Amino acid sequence: MKKAERIRNTLQETKERRKIQRPIVFQQKFVNSIALKQYGVSYKLDFARNRVRIQKLGSFRVLGLHQIPDNAEIANAVLVSKPSGYYGSWPG
Repeated sequence: MKKAERIRNTLQETKERRKIQRPIVFQQKFVNSIALKQYGVSYKLDFARNRVRIQKLGSFRVLGLHQIPDNAEIANAVLVSKPSGYYGSWPG
């Protein structure tokens, strides 16, 4: 689900909750993870410098890139923030 779709869905849910007078849960001010959908477009990896560049956010140092095999096909990922740093999570 794209970021714009998530925002649109949240606004729609808020509108519906106001109609039926249910409490509204607001968005978090801090994000623990970011879904990265398309390699090469929404994010790029720099294995030599252990960095990931995310579209519209910039470059971050990431731990765990050495675990990705050289011949791996990268599709989507999740950037997870933990107290010890940022980690990349790749499904499969």
